[in-house]
This record gives sequence, structure tokens and C-alpha cells, in this order.
Amino acid sequence: MRALRHRAIQNAAILRDGRISRHSKWLQSLAMVALLATVACRENVEPTTLSFTQLLRDAGSQADQQQQPEPAYRLFQEDNAWASYCQEHVEQTIDPAIDFGSEIVLGVYAGDKPTGGYGIDITAIELRGQVVHVSLAETKPPANAMLIQVVTKPYAIYRIVLPGEMEPGADLESLQFHFTMDNAPEAVVLKRLR
Repeated sequence: MRALRHRAIQNAAILRDGRISRHSKWLQSLAMVALLATVACRENVEPTTLSFTQLLRDAGSQADQQQQPEPAYRLFQEDNAWASYCQEHVEQTIDPAIDFGSEIVLGVYAGDKPTGGYGIDITAIELRGQVVHVSLAETKPPANAMLIQVVTKPYAIYRIVLPGEMEPGADLESLQFHFTMDNAPEAVVLKRLR
């Protein structure tokens, strides 16, 4: 499938640059059909809804967020990284025991906010092929609310159950994460923290 997609992209570039003579119009049609088929196959992957549980939600500032003013996410795939993160950055008591054979942990960070009263939450997670689609909701303070007047860095951390068809220890680095806000269809760019 990748070879077909690569060929379709090459042919589309040739078509765009006008490097095919008029008598080769059938190649144009073939390239267009291949490109459309590739896109259709990619978009028609049956989504798998992933189960998730919130482990922690905080509206304050954390040590690792003080140098991360823009929205970001962090993926935990193994015990040592998760335990180290909890020990260094989590002020609240949470159960850090995660079965990383069938689960991952995802932290989403809203970035700098001008006052208190902000928050971020995951509302839905779907897996489509190698793309994890995460829907986010941002909480904003009500008008005229009395708020702490300090920059806050809201974040939330979730345990996500992987689908049964994913092998334990699978290379999750190849997964792509696509974030959207519930009230806006366009993608939201979150920097990946390591």
C-alpha cells in the first residue's frame, strides 16, 4: 500500500509539473484513481474507540511545565519513565501501577493560562490505523469569577487501554497523535514532550 501511495504521489507531482505529454492522458487518470484509492483506504479504516480513565487533573503548575508554555502531550510506555515522572512531578497521590503490556499513559498539557480557572480534559479517543485521534475539551473560567492572578499550567493524565489486536510491547513510536478540541473541527497542534 505504501508503494502504491508513493507512486501516486510521484505521478501527481509529474502531473502538476506538466511533464507528461498530451498523449499520456491515461497515465493522468490512472494516477488520480490510485491517489483517490489511497486516500479512501486511509479514511475508511474502521475506528476503534479506546477506553480511558483520568488519573490526575491539575490546574496548577508543575516543574516540567515551567519551561513548556505552549500546549503539549507526553506518552508513557514503560514502568521506569512513568514511576520517575510520578516521583519528580506529581504532588498528589496516584496509583502509578500501570500494566504497560496492555495500557499506555497520556498526559495532555494546556500550556500557559493567564489566571486560574482553566482546565483540559480528554473527551474521546479513537484509533484509526496508526493514528490516535484524541478529542479535548478546555475549561475556561466563568465571566466575573474571582480567580487567582497567576499564570497556571493546567494538565490532565490518563490511562488508556490498548485494543486487544495490538501486541504487547508493540512499537508505539509509530503511532501518530491527532488532537482536536470538541468545539472546533480543525486540528490542535500539541508538542510532544520526551
